[in-house]
Amino acid sequence: MRADPPGTGDEILDDQQRHWQDSFARKPEMFGAEPSDPARKALELFKREKILKLLELGGGQGRDSIFFAQNGFQVSVLDSAESGVKDIAPSFLVVIGVVPYFDKLRNSIYFNRVIRGVSCSFVGLLCTVTFRFASDIPWDVPRFSLAVAALVTLILKVEVFWILLAGSMVSIFLIS
Repeated sequence: MRADPPGTGDEILDDQQRHWQDSFARKPEMFGAEPSDPARKALELFKREKILKLLELGGGQGRDSIFFAQNGFQVSVLDSAESGVKDIAPSFLVVIGVVPYFDKLRNSIYFNRVIRGVSCSFVGLLCTVTFRFASDIPWDVPRFSLAVAALVTLILKVEVFWILLAGSMVSIFLIS
């Protein structure tokens, strides 16, 4: 077994791995979610050259890998920083597992029924929580007026920020 001189071989690789591990741990959004400019330019070249499979070395959090996968490439990613790979894995699985089939799914009557069922269940859950919460509030005219006003503004599709701001102001001055 040969020992590498200082500053070479395994020592350099270990330093690099620690550097990126620490960097991703300190600032997970380091590079952002948008693909890099070189990846955008490479996409044009790869399509022109009919390259379909890519290996990205040092893929980090996967912003370029996901970009290529969304554009129809078969992408393999290697990175030694576990924290970067940990961040990319869920997004990457969705991209490679769902995106190729999304148009077929969206046009499927069964998929649409499932989505409607999930949506109805979610609305039912929200209604249950709302009614239970509302039953614990001592209702008086100002509180009832505020609730009706909030409902009307939601129906009129006023931005939520303004609803919260107005509700907070009314609560401060009218409701004790």
